[in-house]
Amino acid sequence: MREISEETLIERAKKGSETAFASLMEKYETQVYHVAYAVLQNREDAEDASQETFLKVWKTLTFFRGESRFSTWLFRVAKNTALDYAAYRSRREALSLNRTDPETGEESETELADTDVYSIPEDAVMTSETVREVREAMALLSPEHRLILTLREFDSLSYQEIGERLGLDIGTVKSRISRAKNNFKKILTERNFLNSAPSNGAEKKCESFSYEGSDPGDL
Repeated sequence: MREISEETLIERAKKGSETAFASLMEKYETQVYHVAYAVLQNREDAEDASQETFLKVWKTLTFFRGESRFSTWLFRVAKNTALDYAAYRSRREALSLNRTDPETGEESETELADTDVYSIPEDAVMTSETVREVREAMALLSPEHRLILTLREFDSLSYQEIGERLGLDIGTVKSRISRAKNNFKKILTERNFLNSAPSNGAEKKCESFSYEGSDPGDL
């Protein structure tokens, strides 16, 4: 059976075909989730943001004119939706900080974002302590930096692929990755992690975020 092209699926979805749109969702749902999780660092929030992304796309698909790739447009919606969700969550958590339980009189604490097996590759050579430290450092980056660093280092996308996914030119991609890596290294240094990391694969992983010299992807 001949596979239906993406262009045909898009045109059918524009005319109201839920089946065609479901096929588009199936094709991109994992990548959209990765974008959302890179920003939000929480499985449940990322799933909610992914669903909201596809809902927005379904409602506005008729406005897509094909001036850019469908994937570029979709990932831009995913990124903006996740960033909006992150901003909302930050406001919500700020209001909940130091909130007193009316029954116990005790102050509540904001829970840390959960982790996802996708976010940091746990090689056999990486200790659980190393994984925890790297995850916590990633969580301290801005959502924008966390997203672009995840796409580059953990999804192993090229500069061009990242640019297409986020709608950015290659120069902007490179400069954002450079700032993100420098901030990541600064966080690890402040946490005294680079000095205390064991001499194994974890050390190599941390060193890959250092921008002293050429980016590994440029070699």
